[in-house]
Amino acid sequence: MIELLCCVNCKLAECPLWNAPEGRLYFTDIENCCLWRCDPASGKAEKFYQGESKIGGFAFNRDGSLILCAENHVLKLFQNGETETLFCMDFPAGERFNDITTDPWGRIYAGTMNYGLFLFENGREPLKLLEKVNCSNGMAFSLDEKTFYHTTTKDFLINSYEYDQANGSISNKKEFFNSSATKEWPDGLTIDNEGCLWSAFWSGGVKRISLAGRVIDEFVVPAEHPTSVIFGGANMDELFITTAADGIFRMRTVYNGRLEWLADF
Repeated sequence: MIELLCCVNCKLAECPLWNAPEGRLYFTDIENCCLWRCDPASGKAEKFYQGESKIGGFAFNRDGSLILCAENHVLKLFQNGETETLFCMDFPAGERFNDITTDPWGRIYAGTMNYGLFLFENGREPLKLLEKVNCSNGMAFSLDEKTFYHTTTKDFLINSYEYDQANGSISNKKEFFNSSATKEWPDGLTIDNEGCLWSAFWSGGVKRISLAGRVIDEFVVPAEHPTSVIFGGANMDELFITTAADGIFRMRTVYNGRLEWLADF
């Protein structure tokens, strides 16, 4: 059963992340340039950071700070609210970051609306992994950490790549899931303990996709535009669902997720 967890005044809630030590859910409101956190025990949410740029994605950092991919900047947000610019990208006018993830080594993979997919690593210059993505969105790594999944929403595609832990590179692109037949846009995603992907579909609810790239379960979300999903809770068996403007939802499952890796910057 999917339940409304909290009502928040967001225009585009995205990129949910579970903070296990705090027992709280974090997420961004892209259009309002801010970050929120919610206590599932009480259902109360608070806005804890207000910036000037649209935050397409963020990650928890190993030193306790947050790394924000905001428009064309990668920022470090300290606990006192101050920020430091780590990278400034030369994007075309109007381009911005849109959803990110981390790998086991603390690297950040950050896609944009159209320009590309980038790899950020401490002490290295940014590396462009993919050219001209058509709305880069949800990303995840397989349980054996050999495969990288990447969503291009407006192509109706989730693609898979071979992932090299040694340098963070990706190669050998393959089509993993195609929703063009139903015209449902795949958005943010996460992975469960059986290796299946859970993807939020803009106007299409949430789908669980097998290792073979087939839909094996579907869940109707009582909201017009689901945007992303993440597992959390004390046993990592609660699926949290962000939506564009209809609040944050929760579904208890028989599956477990895994924590996202911390960034290292």
